[in-house]
Amino acid sequence: MVQIKKIFLFVLSFVTAFILVELFLQYVIGFPTYSVEKKLTGIRGSASGTQNIFIPNSTFFNVEGGLQIYRRNNLGFTGLDVDTINRKEFIAILGNSYLEAYQVPPESTAVGILQISLQNGGSNYQVVNLGNSGHDPMDLLYRLYYYDQFFHFKKIILVIPASQSDWLNRQPSLKFSPQKIVENKAGLSKYLIPLRNHSVFLDLFAKTINAKEQQGDAVPEIETPQKRQKN
Repeated sequence: MVQIKKIFLFVLSFVTAFILVELFLQYVIGFPTYSVEKKLTGIRGSASGTQNIFIPNSTFFNVEGGLQIYRRNNLGFTGLDVDTINRKEFIAILGNSYLEAYQVPPESTAVGILQISLQNGGSNYQVVNLGNSGHDPMDLLYRLYYYDQFFHFKKIILVIPASQSDWLNRQPSLKFSPQKIVENKAGLSKYLIPLRNHSVFLDLFAKTINAKEQQGDAVPEIETPQKRQKN
């Protein structure tokens, strides 16, 4: 009987502590949750795994230069809200993390500045920010292929930094092979996504585990003569 009471008190203490931590993270600090609507396969290159589709108007945090919390737009992308009602025409902006720009307020992103300039000039165009961290030009083509069915883009702008330009020059040929894009519900995803969407603590815990796994899988950087000269 005493043992059962101890177990009950331990469970009660754990649940109480979890609830208090969760309330503190969500309502005192204001940490955002996972905010993933679904995971899709086929929206990137064949070997790239799944891609998160974020909930529109969800928040996210960034720790570069101090903790900052920003809001995704009404489409679930970074940047300003996009008018999808008043018969607008759409421009797709494709690029890497510099275009995605999680580190700055929506109105200060390159895409946000472009949108403001178009609006001030009376343009009918709306800008859709399809920039995504770690995406090469081929990944972006798959991404464009998926979203074009919703927006029917009138103009497409691809921003290629020097590193990706070098990558393109090294490719003997590139082949675009559209794949079937489906929602990934394999494994525990269908259970973990709702849990992480509702719990900041569980989401931060999962992010910590994923970060440790990625560090363990990282390939050591090879020092080249050029890098030695810079040092």
